[in-house]
Amino acid sequence: MEKLNNIIYLNIAGLNIKISFTPPRKKTDDYFSYNKLRSNIMQYFGGFALTKKPSIINYYIELAKRNLTMTRQKKGNKMTYCLDFYVEELNKIVSYQYISLSQLLLLLKQVINKFTLSYDLFLLHASASKYKGKSFIFTGKPNAGKSTIMSLIKDRCPSLADDSVIIRKNNSYFMYQTPFIEKNEWVIKTNKAFKIYKIFFLKKSAYNRAIKIIDKNHILQMLISQL
Repeated sequence: MEKLNNIIYLNIAGLNIKISFTPPRKKTDDYFSYNKLRSNIMQYFGGFALTKKPSIINYYIELAKRNLTMTRQKKGNKMTYCLDFYVEELNKIVSYQYISLSQLLLLLKQVINKFTLSYDLFLLHASASKYKGKSFIFTGKPNAGKSTIMSLIKDRCPSLADDSVIIRKNNSYFMYQTPFIEKNEWVIKTNKAFKIYKIFFLKKSAYNRAIKIIDKNHILQMLISQL
């Protein structure tokens, strides 16, 4: 039987990810502070955590208690030494129990990227707000005002994201929040799906104007530029 203290299930964009600590950690495991990693995961990713084991697990992340390994490469007269961060298998990543939260975020991004084709989803550089249970998405070039407009309307439309979102097709198109740390930490994260109501492509200008885009090829090109 699994010990829940050593297992965390995250649901991100409908994907169930099992994070396990192997061998199981003990109360005396304080070396390199990896015993604090679980509490950090629950603090930052608590909105994505499941309270019980899901029926389907899409991917596994195993944080193993093992010795560090290094590889070396010779480039000309210089020798380069690299610390092996993780090992990737078919549907599993094996890393170390004392990795940082930032390193775990890199692993989660790697997992999301793996499912972009098979699960009809993609990561979009955008901010987002909640509107009548659905989502407004704001995207555009850097400094176009994505975070600004999300902040301006937050009293009427609660903020969902200010940097990146996951878009997934399931009959219709839905927006999911990412586990990545936002610039505005007050954004509350959950694993809920929000049907997309409108997408706005922002552009800085001296005046305000909204133009409906009809050309689907134009829309696609603008979206691709923000993937």
